[in-house]
Amino acid sequence: MTKAWELLRENVALYPPNQREYRQQRGQLFVAMAIARAGLIDSAKAVALGSRADTTIDPVMELVYLEMLPRNLMGDREEVLNLLRTYLQANPQERASIAKDDTWWLRGLRDDPRFRAIVGVAH
Repeated sequence: MTKAWELLRENVALYPPNQREYRQQRGQLFVAMAIARAGLIDSAKAVALGSRADTTIDPVMELVYLEMLPRNLMGDREEVLNLLRTYLQANPQERASIAKDDTWWLRGLRDDPRFRAIVGVAH
């Protein structure tokens, strides 16, 4: 995992100073995915939690959306659904596209009745 953190530092340095905090938080979520894939679930959860930011850093709540990826890899279904609710409260215009989204990171969620209720998919 050392290499992932090194690459993240290098990537963040490429951005102007006013974007670095957001880019750091965003990149940490991708590191959390790598950590989760390595089976280090507690560490991945800690990194994901440390990646949360308020609306001064993430005004459109993209980080909330992105956190769903490592959380789903970790099997943390409750937290994925909580994050989805939070994201859609702030971005209701995204409900239809998420309802149609069939990407890998939603695997296992689409059949959950709670997911369908949140995004408004008919049973």
